[in-house]
Amino acid sequence: MMRKQQVSVAMLQETHYREGHTPRLNHLCYNQWFHGVSSSSASKGVSIALHKNFPLHVLSSQTDPDGRFIFIKGNLGSQMFTFGNIYAPNTSQSVWLIKTLNVLRDFAEGLVILGGDCNLTLYPLLDSSTGSSSSSNVALSRVRGSLEALGLVDSWWALNPQLKDYSFFSAAHRSYQRLDYIFVPIRPCPPVSGPLWAPSYCRIMPLCT
Repeated sequence: MMRKQQVSVAMLQETHYREGHTPRLNHLCYNQWFHGVSSSSASKGVSIALHKNFPLHVLSSQTDPDGRFIFIKGNLGSQMFTFGNIYAPNTSQSVWLIKTLNVLRDFAEGLVILGGDCNLTLYPLLDSSTGSSSSSNVALSRVRGSLEALGLVDSWWALNPQLKDYSFFSAAHRSYQRLDYIFVPIRPCPPVSGPLWAPSYCRIMPLCT
């Protein structure tokens, strides 16, 4: 699917790799893989895959012991980029997100692109069919403030301010929600080839064509 859709940077969650047991993924098109794995079990897990024609020269990476985030940064031509992939827990999401965004702020250089599963609806009126969220307005406001401090904006909301779409159905709450996001810099990106796709497998915007 990644090759067919011409994905340049893929961000995967729930890979379920164990520390020390990460498979060698020698794909002809995706020859650079970066993994965040849990040190205690084969649960959670995140990965970033780069297409062979995406000329990012990765300089460093950072992960956490729970396998819930991975950050990489490097040069793309003369521009520094930081890519982050997150998989938030299903409890205390806002606390975890704020803490993780602070880690990202200290790690990041250049333009930041962050994707993943936030496990909450950041904009309930747009991201939930019920218009509500399990997190308080205060908690959501703090998470959005942390994103703004990084200069990030929700790419779907920026391009589709009046359009609703969802990536998850909660049978327990009988509601549709958008929990998967890609956040991009508020300022324009320099030209980079390849599209950017949401973890929910819906194309939401070109990274720059």
